[in-house]
Amino acid sequence: MGENAEIFERLSRIEQIVARIDERTNAHDTAHNDHEARIRALERDNDKRKGIMAAVSFFASAVGAALMWIFKTLFGGGQ
Repeated sequence: MGENAEIFERLSRIEQIVARIDERTNAHDTAHNDHEARIRALERDNDKRKGIMAAVSFFASAVGAALMWIFKTLFGGGQ
């Protein structure tokens, strides 16, 4: 009987330690999830900025090409 009592006592201590570890890791999991959400939000904002810059550069290129065509036709450049 003495060996069983010692085994159950050790198991009880192990359960307590595991419960404390679970409490600590749960806090880390919620912090990790919070960081993931913030990183995703920052990535979305960055993607929006990249899209806006791509659109601006496209329209600027189109306007530049149109101006070059107008100047070429008006002043007969290249012939």
